[in-house]
Amino acid sequence: MENATQLIEKLDKLIKESSSILLVCHTGTDSDALASLIAMQKILTLHYKKDVVTALGERIPKSLSFIPGYGSVVNGSILEALEKRTPDLFICLDFSQLHMSSKFDAEKIEEFINKAGLPFVVIDHHPETYKNLDADIYLNLDPTSTSTNLHIIFHENLGLPILPEIADSLLFGIIADTNRFKYKYGADSQEKVLRIAAALIAQTTISIEDISNALGRMDLEMLKVSCAFIENVQFFSDTFAYTSLSEEDIAAKKLDQTKLGDAALYVANDIISMVNNAQRGFVLYPHFSEENTFTVRFRSCNEKFPVNEFAKALGGGGHAQSAAARIKAISIREAVNIVLNTLTNVQ
Repeated sequence: MENATQLIEKLDKLIKESSSILLVCHTGTDSDALASLIAMQKILTLHYKKDVVTALGERIPKSLSFIPGYGSVVNGSILEALEKRTPDLFICLDFSQLHMSSKFDAEKIEEFINKAGLPFVVIDHHPETYKNLDADIYLNLDPTSTSTNLHIIFHENLGLPILPEIADSLLFGIIADTNRFKYKYGADSQEKVLRIAAALIAQTTISIEDISNALGRMDLEMLKVSCAFIENVQFFSDTFAYTSLSEEDIAAKKLDQTKLGDAALYVANDIISMVNNAQRGFVLYPHFSEENTFTVRFRSCNEKFPVNEFAKALGGGGHAQSAAARIKAISIREAVNIVLNTLTNVQ
């Protein structure tokens, strides 16, 4: 089995031998996925001098437009891009399972890659229980973020200089996925990510304050949704808080359903595990694009109180302090009960 150094050298060789490269991130794109996608595109064009590098995501939200380089990413169909021009190299960032590449075409994308014999690379940071064994190269060197992994691969191992425009993107991804360095992944990773952030800060054109403000900023409609979530906070136990919004709540309060995801993320990251004595919690809301489907986001403010096992039991996944899952239920009440029963059974 090849070690990390050998895999990085293999990746370097593959990139140098490839004329056209397709970079993709997962559907339901978040800040680290997009930031690492943009950073990888810049690494390939600025350092490797690759002319044909397409960074592509399916349904990338406009709410992430504050990330530097947003305009360079194509928002469209991965399958159509593959069929239009088969690349020499296919790189997945921030996910390892191909079913996460597209809501509609994942099976066809996997079939295309296998039939074309397309070299397939994964650079990810999620737990290796989600590892794709079919990837030609799988690199997961640090659990904090995919942006962290890109720095380790290209700056620390391959010795490429840190350019300001690349540092900007990587720092965004790291700060977003560590929730401003609040999440802990063990002493070694905590020390490493702070050291990497310091190296990027020395080259970046953006301050941590500017990044934090960009990540935390919301419009009035998102604020209204966030307040509705906060009004509904309840407790499963002294140390476990939760909140939810039903379709009826959303209609009655005339809330903008397009703001649900961002508001839920804000409440999950910064509110739900900080109420009274809560150490962890979840936020639950309807997934309007799929009938009878709800999204649940788990968060913990203390590494001693993990939440990933709850998400895993519900068919989802994530890290000890940040995890999520999708639930099939007829109503919000049924969905809440499914989650609460899971908490009881997994405790």
